[in-house]
Amino acid sequence: MPLVLSVQVKASSLSPEAFRVISKNGVHSTPNCATLEPATESYELHTILLAGPIADPNDLSDRVEFAFEHLKLHPAGQAQSNQPTLSVNLITNQLSLTFPSYHGFQYLIQSSEDLKTWTTENPTSPLSGTGSPLFFTAPMSATKQFYRLGILPGF
Repeated sequence: MPLVLSVQVKASSLSPEAFRVISKNGVHSTPNCATLEPATESYELHTILLAGPIADPNDLSDRVEFAFEHLKLHPAGQAQSNQPTLSVNLITNQLSLTFPSYHGFQYLIQSSEDLKTWTTENPTSPLSGTGSPLFFTAPMSATKQFYRLGILPGF
């Protein structure tokens, strides 16, 4: 049973005893295994796979509870090698966004002055993942500017 989180998990902190699967009829069970396998690349680490006799075909799983204090999450806001970085070159008056790229994905750069209305900076030519970092450069604006990175599966 996959359990998908919105934050990354440190594999060394996973323990099956930290999880409890509860069926629709209220039966509690503990998985035999909790792992990040096979999704262990640095840009993944969001999906925990729970395995073992955790569901009866006649009484399917309803929810999963886990002891949050046992899971070690990558702290929010802490720089990691797989996170985008934004730098400013005051000499050239340019902003540079550097981000990891992965084969099979395409990347859109979007900007906004108010975090509500977004403009895609490269709408007709998404950047294709190469397996190496990609770069986006834009002139610095006199107004406040926010950027976000859109990631699309490449087809």
